[in-house]
Amino acid sequence: MTDQYLEETKRIAKAIKEIQKKADSLILRSKVDRLYVCAALMAVTRQMYLEALGPREASYIFGAVADTFDFIVHLQDYDDMKKVTIH
Repeated sequence: MTDQYLEETKRIAKAIKEIQKKADSLILRSKVDRLYVCAALMAVTRQMYLEALGPREASYIFGAVADTFDFIVHLQDYDDMKKVTIH
């Protein structure tokens, strides 16, 4: 790994932690609150990808994200893989 790659990875990890902390602070009590925050994050993320990449490339990103849900569904068949995090 190059120094640039490691630095970029650290920046991403820091952003994830900060955004997660803020998102958690917006969730008041219920599962519905969590879904409201998820919807807001999805809307912001979608718009940012559209602005940064354009619609075609953004659709590839969201397709890849959707594929990870299918992957997780298939992992549920294995007891030792029930809790997995994909970045």
